[in-house]
Amino acid sequence: MKSSHACLNLLYLSPYMDEKIAAIRNNERYIVPSANNKVLGLAGALAKRGHKVRLVSPGWVRGKSGRFFSKVSETTRSGLEVVYAAALDLPGLNILVAIGEMCKTVRRLHAQNPIDVIIFYNYRPELAVPALYAKRILGIPIVLEYEDGYFAEREINPLMRYFINLVERLTAPWLDGAFLVTSLLRRRVLTDNYFVCRGFLNKDLLDLSKGDDKIDRPVLMYSGRFDAERGVHVFLEALERLDIDVRVVITGYGPDRDMVHARCEQLRRQRCLNIEIHDYVEIQQLYRMLKAADVLVNPQLQSSFFSRASFPSKIFEYISAGALIVSSNVSDINEFADNRIVVYSEDTPDTLAKALTKVLTEPERYRSYVENMTEYALRNWSDEAMSEQIDRVVRRAVAGQRVTS
Repeated sequence: MKSSHACLNLLYLSPYMDEKIAAIRNNERYIVPSANNKVLGLAGALAKRGHKVRLVSPGWVRGKSGRFFSKVSETTRSGLEVVYAAALDLPGLNILVAIGEMCKTVRRLHAQNPIDVIIFYNYRPELAVPALYAKRILGIPIVLEYEDGYFAEREINPLMRYFINLVERLTAPWLDGAFLVTSLLRRRVLTDNYFVCRGFLNKDLLDLSKGDDKIDRPVLMYSGRFDAERGVHVFLEALERLDIDVRVVITGYGPDRDMVHARCEQLRRQRCLNIEIHDYVEIQQLYRMLKAADVLVNPQLQSSFFSRASFPSKIFEYISAGALIVSSNVSDINEFADNRIVVYSEDTPDTLAKALTKVLTEPERYRSYVENMTEYALRNWSDEAMSEQIDRVVRRAVAGQRVTS
């Protein structure tokens, strides 16, 4: 067993994908910058403790071209090695190929240089099954990064949900540790070796200047999925109730795309609302949009089952952008939102409209919220601030200190 101060060889199985690989594999629209930032933040926190960290991504492909993409390795700007497993672009077979290629990659890397701990992102089969293989066959401790509870996702088809739930039931008893995106997931992990890690600040956004554009009206922005659970429909209906001249920016994708576009067009015609909507936007363009906003809105439905099994990663993008945040009372956000985020209490357009009206008509009253949130986040959520607690979970996993309850 390694000493408590030894540097560890860590493998991080995650869905990370940069723009270059996404373009090659025709997957740009599925890049989620906030999820990538969380992966890089966690890896960076571990690297700061002296550990060797490599990412292994299935390089997920969701088209129907039938193309086979070979394994490829890249290095991020921060010097992190990323191995993208081979992938098949064919529905149904793509997940089976991803599982097989990920298991093969884990075995090969372990043979080259023994792995001390594997961290895996959520109970996605192409990540969790290779982690379970590593634990049961190769004897490697495994730590779950429990990002979102797929058991609560309504969008997933029933067969895939059954598969994911089965994978969770098979894997959960073997966990040696966990990073939880919300404290509300504590009851779903069978170990006391855990740390609540909601997300990390986005350094690229933090370092980006606000710019000198003179805008004669406040800018409201929503960025995220277009579906019922994320509450984009509540935001659109709230806009109809606003009696303030604003500019609105919306970016995202999802199953409700056509509804969102149609409703935006209706608001333009009926309310003469200055509103622009984008589907996929290049990451740097998205960052500039976030930085230019005055108010960033998170209307995810607090009443949905999914909101009790997740935490909106966009909150960390919003904080990094340095704008005032108006959010529903989603997940465990109230544990840190006091005088930092404007939280409204009900999933209704009227309630959201009242909250937006209040912050837009009394900007001086809420100016300190942005400063308070930024100061709190820098103190508590930078990878430097969280590295010690993240390191503790990994070292306890290596030492076999899972402490089941």
